[in-house]
Amino acid sequence: MTTHARSPARPAPPPRAPRRTTLPVFIPAPRPVPVYLASGLLLWLATCGILMLLGRPLVSPEVATRFWDGTVGGPGNSQAFLDWYSLLHVVYGLFCAAVLWKTSRRWPLGWLLVAALLAAAGWEVAENTPFVIARFGSSGADPTYGGDSILNATGDMVCVVLGCALALRAGLWPALALGLAIEVTLAFVIHDSLAIGAVMLVHPLEAVQAWRMAG
Repeated sequence: MTTHARSPARPAPPPRAPRRTTLPVFIPAPRPVPVYLASGLLLWLATCGILMLLGRPLVSPEVATRFWDGTVGGPGNSQAFLDWYSLLHVVYGLFCAAVLWKTSRRWPLGWLLVAALLAAAGWEVAENTPFVIARFGSSGADPTYGGDSILNATGDMVCVVLGCALALRAGLWPALALGLAIEVTLAFVIHDSLAIGAVMLVHPLEAVQAWRMAG
């Protein structure tokens, strides 16, 4: 009688890893340029309406309708279409581009710029609330600051969109270099920048406040 050796049992296959469930990613469809322009116009009109409800004037009598005002502090601060703080909003646009590239890079360019305009509108509304106006005034940047004119807020929004468009066009490293150059320039010229303003808004530092007021 012949006995056959039993073949070793095959090891059980490893359990399959559960499939990851991914949420659907929203990607808006491309639209003609007039649709993006109309969306931006509606956002701008809505922002102007909210700013008027907050008591902001269309144009400040201190600067009439000047395109540029290079003075820092005083009643004309943040009243002209463009000023030194416009560069700060360009940096904010660069930051918006980084966030949008990380989260929504597959969106059409037109919708990315509309999203940047929405972020700019949120900034303008928040910065013209009584709480933030008082916070800015007490941080040493400009004790006489009383909020933006709607003309100035419009210029700020345009600068945010331009900064975002520049970053999306140029790429990461050129945008980062531009942002750092603007921040350093503003720190030397007007003793302010996006980073300094954010820190002073959240947690004012006495040393920075004294440095600002000395400038």
